[in-house]
Amino acid sequence: MTIKEVLDEFAKFAQYDPEQTRFNLASANYVFHGAGKDIETLLSGYDPSGALSAMRARDAVMEVAQNTSIPLYGWLTNPDVTREMQEYATMWQQLNDPEVLEQEDHYLNSMNETLKNSMGIAMIGDRNMEEERKHFLKSTMQVIHDLKKMRIDCYQNSGMPVGEVKKFHTRILVFERMSDCILHISNEPDAIYLCYISNHQSAGGYFAFLLKNNGNLVAFHDRVDEVYIGQHGNLRNGRWTDRHMDQLFPYDYIFHYENYDYKGYAGTYVIDQEKLDFIKLGVEVYQPLLVAMIILKNKYEGLHFEAEPLFLNTLMEQNFYLEHKGMAETELAVIEKNEIVIRNRQYTCTLETDKIMTDEAITGNLDATRTKCHG
Repeated sequence: MTIKEVLDEFAKFAQYDPEQTRFNLASANYVFHGAGKDIETLLSGYDPSGALSAMRARDAVMEVAQNTSIPLYGWLTNPDVTREMQEYATMWQQLNDPEVLEQEDHYLNSMNETLKNSMGIAMIGDRNMEEERKHFLKSTMQVIHDLKKMRIDCYQNSGMPVGEVKKFHTRILVFERMSDCILHISNEPDAIYLCYISNHQSAGGYFAFLLKNNGNLVAFHDRVDEVYIGQHGNLRNGRWTDRHMDQLFPYDYIFHYENYDYKGYAGTYVIDQEKLDFIKLGVEVYQPLLVAMIILKNKYEGLHFEAEPLFLNTLMEQNFYLEHKGMAETELAVIEKNEIVIRNRQYTCTLETDKIMTDEAITGNLDATRTKCHG
């Protein structure tokens, strides 16, 4: 059986209803619904092959089977129980069909080869395929849940689809501002990069995957935006930093923290420059990062980005020379020719100060400016 056929059979077997909201928490239906939701997410672009989805379906059946007890007498004498057990046995056989397992093995071997080429060492276990399936599925599902929560900002849109992503940069690149990051990455080879925007070593720093490919430049990040400039500094504590994705990104590994508030949240994030190479982080830290890069590659290859590129305040005409006054003339001349810089410097804010509080401003230009610009 093909993976698609098996997943169709699993959906029928599990009686998956995406609209269902009420469950008996101790029932198989609740476990299968969770698996159905995960599979729906995986098939939305994160798992084109369906291999992870088949692993997730098998994991759900195994969980139910390991936590279900049936009296032997009931199995022998109750036709309903006998029929249900036969349905489980049939589903288990389908999920372990040789063709399905072969496709899963191919997926894991392909993933392992990609990770090995990126880091120079094998990343997925000692080739115990059953154990690899369990470990890899668990870690990958957590990565996908984190990726779904990230915000996406487009800084350059060529109108061309994302081509094959061939390179993953395996060192964290650190920049003071996102504009510095964009200027640097725009001149680098096509790849997926992991960057940290330090924001003056403040708690407002954040991580971002940067996908540069075929004239497109897009960031996937965990920045916690302010409602107004300076909002975070006016709050009594740093609880808002809980929204950082510290399960995926190495917040606990590359910083030491200072200036704690009364709730125990740090206000200063000092980077350990010796830990920026992935290999220095340890496998439990860098493997999810590389898996995230591969999932982004799988999801976006061949797709167009529909978003209009954002504007960066520091690259606009009114701010450009002030923000870059410390640069040498030769370096400045190079930056001025950058396509992203040219586009940002051409932006003209048409907001009229005498109409700032009028309905015209609020419903028109103000909204447009807010959605297209950030620092």
